[in-house]
Amino acid sequence: MFFIALFPVFAAFVSWIVFKIFTVILLQGFYKKRNELARTVADLIAEQNLAKNLEHMIAAEKIKAYEPLIAERISTFLDQKLQKKMPVLAMFSGDKLMVQAKEVVMEEIMASLPALMQEIAQKELTNEQIAAKVSTAINKLPGAEWERKVNTLLGPILSKIQMAAAILGFILGILFVLFLVLYYYIFLEQVK
Repeated sequence: MFFIALFPVFAAFVSWIVFKIFTVILLQGFYKKRNELARTVADLIAEQNLAKNLEHMIAAEKIKAYEPLIAERISTFLDQKLQKKMPVLAMFSGDKLMVQAKEVVMEEIMASLPALMQEIAQKELTNEQIAAKVSTAINKLPGAEWERKVNTLLGPILSKIQMAAAILGFILGILFVLFLVLYYYIFLEQVK
């Protein structure tokens, strides 16, 4: 009778082992199917029209938020680097001339930068190109790195599945024991 009481624990252990083997086989499949998964992910990305989203990200109003950073870089360039590269210019430049130069350069950059970035994005970042870059990036990952990323992504989910299998096995084991007890009392007690 003692062994019957251990049956739910045994069933939980067997269920956990079976699902552990299942998850190992599943992970091995992910490791081996890297190229196909990369192509599938790339196709999904291409369907999302990311190129259009990138164009919206580099719209003029978005770039306006970076105006102080751009102004700082232009100021550094005109005050330090340009005068080092062209010492003759340093003789003729005054504070007023540098302020005017900064304003003119800043105006031109802020006017032309959004259109230039959108043109580059349209040529260099089409949906197909983004998909190809993603696919290439996944395929170039070293095997150990790919396995680590798959384990990081799927590990928690698969662990929960294994735990659910153990719980299910335990419940089924309890039901089996209850079935045996009922069977014993219903059918075998009547025989005596």
